[in-house]
Amino acid sequence: MGAAVALLGLAAAIGLYRWASGPQRDTARRLYALKSLDLSPVDTAFPLAIMAPENAVAGPSEDGFSPVPELCVRDSAAGFGVRISRNEFFGVTLDEVIEAEKERLSDQYPAPRFLREEPQGFVYEQVWGDRAVYDFLYVARRGDRYFYFQVAGLGPYSREQVEAMYECVDGL
Repeated sequence: MGAAVALLGLAAAIGLYRWASGPQRDTARRLYALKSLDLSPVDTAFPLAIMAPENAVAGPSEDGFSPVPELCVRDSAAGFGVRISRNEFFGVTLDEVIEAEKERLSDQYPAPRFLREEPQGFVYEQVWGDRAVYDFLYVARRGDRYFYFQVAGLGPYSREQVEAMYECVDGL
């Protein structure tokens, strides 16, 4: 048990190092005082650590209807809400997962406008009448498991907030 906890701590430290040394995180750093938040003590099905505001807490998703395991990381005062779901796909590449999600979104009305596209995810906008709604999808793979990161249903969030949330999970 002690070795497993040490291993999870090491994985969280490596994740924090990769995050800090990864692509620019200017929006996230400007909007939030950040900490590394280890999700594994909340639910062992989520062996991940993400960057989150200092007062963020992780807990079960508000949506009790999801057919897949989910967690939410929230700090409503800071305007931060990330939903993480876990899926298992066998024989599917990360590129195929991202393309399928983009295609699924593009079939919706109104069609999204992709604002930022990267190999593991994207930020997008949908305009409903005179109101723009922002969201993102980021996918991290661990073995046969894919972890989906998206905006939690606490919004509405500004484009800047959504881009900052994306930056907090980018690089996992």
